[in-house]
Amino acid sequence: MTWGQIEGTPFRLDGSDTPIRPGLPGPTFKISEPPMREKLAHALAEKVSEKNRDKKQKALETAKRQLAM
Repeated sequence: MTWGQIEGTPFRLDGSDTPIRPGLPGPTFKISEPPMREKLAHALAEKVSEKNRDKKQKALETAKRQLAM
C-alpha cells in the first residue's frame, strides 16, 4: 500500500480506486507481473519455510512434554 496525497486527499493507490481522466498530460505506468522464475523462487522459499515451521513446532511440543514430566 502506498500512502500519500493526491489532490489534497489521501487514498489508496489501486487501479480500481484511481480515477481515469483521459486527455490529461502526465506520465503513466503499469507494474508488470513478476517473471515465472521469481514466482517459482517464492513458491520454493514458502515450501522450505513451511517445513521449518513444522520442525520448530514439533520441537517445541517435544520440549513442552519433556518439561511436563
